[in-house]
Amino acid sequence: MKWPPKLLLTARDMLTLRYLFNYKVMTVEQIWRYPFKEETDIGNVRKRLRKFESEGLVKVQATIFQGKIQRYFSITRKALTILQENEGLELQRKQLESNSVIHDLVLVEIGECLKRTKNCLFYYPENELQCIFGNNFGFPDVIENNSDAFLKLKLGGQKFNIVIEYENSAASKNKYRELVHNYYYPEYINAVFFFYQKDWIRKTIIEEEEKEYPNKNPKFFFFKLNSDKIDLENLTLKDRGGYELELKRKKIA
Repeated sequence: MKWPPKLLLTARDMLTLRYLFNYKVMTVEQIWRYPFKEETDIGNVRKRLRKFESEGLVKVQATIFQGKIQRYFSITRKALTILQENEGLELQRKQLESNSVIHDLVLVEIGECLKRTKNCLFYYPENELQCIFGNNFGFPDVIENNSDAFLKLKLGGQKFNIVIEYENSAASKNKYRELVHNYYYPEYINAVFFFYQKDWIRKTIIEEEEKEYPNKNPKFFFFKLNSDKIDLENLTLKDRGGYELELKRKKIA
């Protein structure tokens, strides 16, 4: 397939398309902060995205996010084909749009925060896990549970396999009880970083941990998010016993 004749795609453009594929959705500000790394004026990013839109590379919609109406972007099949050819990607499945936009926009912030911690070895968002790795991923329970992301951390000279889960809407208590069992059973999952908004969800998980796994080290580490403003500047997670895990940012030279 030939690339669009009116638009020469740069390495930054390809990186932006990969970000959009990995996370499924991103706002203009997120695209400016992450693939563009704030190295240009945000107005230039908007202009570039308008060119993407005119060439049929992105789909643009709007939602209320963090208290204001914001446009968000997802890639099209045309863009995905270009991305596949450029990177030689063989996909297990194709998902271009989000089924839960606000949930996935928050996961952009969570993912980029975790990627910038000095303990992070690698981070895979859900779409990358499901579409690129699929059943070939070395930790099958992560795929079966549709985990929001997978993180490999290095702490104290040891490597740990971490599952990321974020809940922004209430489900039944049984769902969260089942979630506890799904992640305690596989020994290769060392911990779950659970981001939440409603206190009763955290309480339900802790009650199930204490009831079913009282003699095991807690696997769930919690961090509460504000629904109106996402603040991950100081990321300290806490387990049911009160142990705090502080993840410090990498120093930028």
